[in-house]
Amino acid sequence: MKRSILLKAMLATYGLAALAGVLFFLSAGVYLVLDLLLTLLTVAGVLTVVLLCRVLAIVGNQRFSRLMDLGWIAAICSGACAITAIWVGGSGVMREVLFEIGPSSLFLCLAIMHLGFLFYWPVRDTLFLTIRWVLLAINLFFLSQLELLVINDDLLGDFAEFIGSDLYSRIISALVIIFCCGTVAIPLGYLIARSRQHQVDQAGLSPRVTVPVSCPRCGFHCELRVGHSTCPQCKLCFTLKLEEPRCRCGYLLYRVEADDCPECGRVIPDHVRWKTLDRSPEPSR
Repeated sequence: MKRSILLKAMLATYGLAALAGVLFFLSAGVYLVLDLLLTLLTVAGVLTVVLLCRVLAIVGNQRFSRLMDLGWIAAICSGACAITAIWVGGSGVMREVLFEIGPSSLFLCLAIMHLGFLFYWPVRDTLFLTIRWVLLAINLFFLSQLELLVINDDLLGDFAEFIGSDLYSRIISALVIIFCCGTVAIPLGYLIARSRQHQVDQAGLSPRVTVPVSCPRCGFHCELRVGHSTCPQCKLCFTLKLEEPRCRCGYLLYRVEADDCPECGRVIPDHVRWKTLDRSPEPSR
């Protein structure tokens, strides 16, 4: 499904949900309108998650594109369980199944989205790489605990008692703080590193850099500065611009001979791929 269609459907569903909310308050709390409101909010939430997963699959780390597909499938499964519980309800085994599959799928989807978010940022600093893997470990730990809570809360209680209830709650609280702060630190660290790298790139490609050229009109060999300059002999005007080959994720492709980007796994287009060529014996005329 195209992202534009998903976006329009998501916005339309949010609009209908807002209208249903107004009708619910005006109708003095009619349960049918409440069910409609909850259904629209569920559909809007599912469409939002599907859109985010599709965006992460396309513009994020390509190594996790299949995992992002699993994320939006889990979101649809969770939404279907929620809508079934709203309109059909049920009791006994059916209700138990719905309240196990729905939350389990939701927690799996959120964990996958967080993983895609972590690996969306092409950080290469050792500190931030360490933070990323620590956050991934915490992500998996939280996922396991939440799945245990849904599937078998007695087993989770036994696990907490084995560690110690007070110690377990302290560990969870500390991990939540680390999880939130680290998740915010990853994009901030990337933006700071990208800004510094941009300054370095600008310094390396500054107007002080000279490029040896052969004037196409008079054939005079000279060195011209980056930017606007003229041939010293015939005064032919030149505008020289230097731009480093980079992947869409920002990774520098200088001397990268692989077919795929080492950072995000995207295919490197031929026009920016490194090719080892024999040096020309003299400047081209």
